[in-house]
Amino acid sequence: MSEAKLYIELTDLPETFERSKNLTKDNIKAAEVKLLKLPLVVSNDKAKIALNKYIAQANIAANEAYSWKEVEEEFIKAILGVYSYEELKNINKWLSSKYGVSFIKKQQLFFDENMRILNNVAKVFQLKMKPLQKEMNAKLTELGNK
Repeated sequence: MSEAKLYIELTDLPETFERSKNLTKDNIKAAEVKLLKLPLVVSNDKAKIALNKYIAQANIAANEAYSWKEVEEEFIKAILGVYSYEELKNINKWLSSKYGVSFIKKQQLFFDENMRILNNVAKVFQLKMKPLQKEMNAKLTELGNK
């Protein structure tokens, strides 16, 4: 168990988990901003109060769901289920090295670059799909008119 806890300490797992919570809370905030612009909410104080209550409950739910204390044991079990004691010992040794520390520090940067590349691929795919969608819509319209 101690090797699994050391693994968690050496990696940025708790910080990654916290970033996930923050992204969820950012999504809640974005939804709130959108909902505050709805005509019903703009013109109705009861709707504003209800929305504020909903947003507060959503933030509480996010804090509860993304509580590291609540899930740490699950992560420990997962780590112990994936790696043998010997593997964990050697991984932790490497993570403690200069290269392991550098790897962990740069992991988020690499993840961000990975997401940038994947987003670009998705944009290229969407551009390629537009003419296909037009063609398909035209064909379906043609078939519907027969």
